[in-house]
Amino acid sequence: SLGAEVHHFKWISDFSAARNYSFTLGDSAYVMWADLDDSLRNSEAFKMWKAEVMPLADYHLAPYQYANDGKGNSTCSFIRERVVRRSMGFKWKYFLHEGMRPDSGNRQPSVEMANGWDIWHRRTQEDLNADRMRNLSMFQARERELDSRMQFYYGKELFEAGFWDQSLDWFNKAIVAPELEPHDRVLAFQYVGYALLHLGQKQLEFAESYKDDSYRQKANTLFHESIGRSLDALQLDPHRAEFHVNIADAFLKAGEAPKSIPFYEAAKSCQLPGGGKAGPVFNFLPMYS
Repeated sequence: SLGAEVHHFKWISDFSAARNYSFTLGDSAYVMWADLDDSLRNSEAFKMWKAEVMPLADYHLAPYQYANDGKGNSTCSFIRERVVRRSMGFKWKYFLHEGMRPDSGNRQPSVEMANGWDIWHRRTQEDLNADRMRNLSMFQARERELDSRMQFYYGKELFEAGFWDQSLDWFNKAIVAPELEPHDRVLAFQYVGYALLHLGQKQLEFAESYKDDSYRQKANTLFHESIGRSLDALQLDPHRAEFHVNIADAFLKAGEAPKSIPFYEAAKSCQLPGGGKAGPVFNFLPMYS
């Protein structure tokens, strides 16, 4: 009723296949993608950008506000490919957490960052919970064919589903792979720190429940391992607040509050990369304030 043309694609547990099929259906010079739980913010600026800026490049990145605090403030943002020139023949890759790289056989593409508008993700917690089980089953069916990028994402799915022990195995596989993209390596280290922190917290809960100090000793070992891995991660990006906060949280949980203070102070001093503009690595914005 609103003028949309709807097509159907038989689901084969491959998001890239579905997206690539959808890209064959249009006939305009450019194509833009958005999911049904995405919304365009600042549509007037988008219209102006579309008329005046879009034709100047082949491949446009735009900010993606992936999570919010329920009050209209973004808490997690990064950039994603969003609008591309159809004649360049860009293709989506990966069955899940798909991406579209700016490499085309036709000619070297021109890449630009969109300004003045962005995309907001509106997914509910119920949606996220349902997605996790679907995503895990897709990964489990392909465990033997995962490259380093997908090993990282498998670890991330396991972490978010609460399988912290298993997530560590996949994060560690990805981290040592030389071909892993730098932004994925940063996040893999970050999630290793988080997973160890969660596992240590679980041991503290056991210590309290069973009145057994051996669990507390295991917890402290895990907290200090989390600290060590996050200190290693600071060599990749010493200005990433997430690393400093993880170290501080681990010291706090280990009962060493004074040691946490310098790292919380360091986090407060960190500046968001790109002057606060979204980049390829997502940031948890509250950790910078």
